[in-house]
Amino acid sequence: MSKLILVLMVFVSMFNVEVEYLKDKPMWMLWGNPQNIHYDVTDHVWVNDNPKSELWRHGNVELSKPERVPVEKRTKITIRHDWWRKPDEHVAQAAMIFGVHASLKRRTVLINVEQTTGFDDQYKIWPHLGILSIGTVAEEEGWEVILWDELNQGFADLERLVRPGDVVGLSLVTTGIDRGVELARKAKELGARYVVAGNDSAIFRAAQLLRIPGKIIDAVFMSNSTNAVRRFYREVTDGGVERLAIPDVATQADLAPVRSNESSVLKAEMAARKGVIDPLDGFVVPNLSLFPSDYWEGVWGRYRRVYGHKHPDPATVKNALVHLAQGCTRTQGTAACTYCTIYGIGDIRVPSKSYLTRVLEAHERFGITTFFNVTDSALEMASLAARL
Repeated sequence: MSKLILVLMVFVSMFNVEVEYLKDKPMWMLWGNPQNIHYDVTDHVWVNDNPKSELWRHGNVELSKPERVPVEKRTKITIRHDWWRKPDEHVAQAAMIFGVHASLKRRTVLINVEQTTGFDDQYKIWPHLGILSIGTVAEEEGWEVILWDELNQGFADLERLVRPGDVVGLSLVTTGIDRGVELARKAKELGARYVVAGNDSAIFRAAQLLRIPGKIIDAVFMSNSTNAVRRFYREVTDGGVERLAIPDVATQADLAPVRSNESSVLKAEMAARKGVIDPLDGFVVPNLSLFPSDYWEGVWGRYRRVYGHKHPDPATVKNALVHLAQGCTRTQGTAACTYCTIYGIGDIRVPSKSYLTRVLEAHERFGITTFFNVTDSALEMASLAARL
């Protein structure tokens, strides 16, 4: 039986199966103000945030939720002309599609890197939303996801976490970039297929990271775009990282864009993005269960010790981070504070009411009772405050 399954996987792996979502063909017409209608690229549906004529009420309670209209989709099957180059990769992908063998599922290990773990409890009270969001996107694309947060869990044991063929992602800020290079080298020694770096320190140092001898870092995420992350996990197994042509994913040092928070650069980026950005790019409803229960209990326990006295329920309060908006309005999109190490602060985005509803509902289902907004500066965002 196992031989028959293997033969089937080899045969199936010779074909490429693509699902194309026809954005311009919703299954039925949406009525209402166009300003309240947007396309949800995650679920491939059109959403009408304000179907006033369709609201059902019971007393003062609204029973109707935003209208969600799916789009038509088309499946394309083609023969892989490059199958003979990396047949093992395509066999694994075929196994993923048909769920034949769980052990062949693609894995990604995402690590928040810290140079030291000797921080006081007051600095170890929040879950790492960055790797949680990237992990959620990867899981949605069919990957097995392993998360490790060195701030809250201590140094990662790569020999236990990394298997041959894994894609290892490293979140690098100023308090971890040197150790990140060490982890990248070790991951490659353990057989990691690719090592990818992201977050602010990696964004501003992409060329240097990609030039490290031995090519221990294969790609750098150059922005906060989750669309780029989604494309990476969708396309990286099709032909290798060297074939990727994804905006905001750098794979060659000489072609890596130079990132800067200087005023002239921020102005140029604003002009380039005008009218072409996806307003929901960067916003993910995280799968909070990707972190194990003992991770959450540790975060909540430390938070209660430090800030429990501020809550009416200090023994049961459960905290988390949430992404409610993007950017820093204090920059006005044209200038950054001289000490700022954050990339993309001039990219001001306030997501749809639908996203805000879904992300708050997800936290409520998980039992979260208080959260902190990670937006770079949301104090002046009157429209966001009104929506909340």
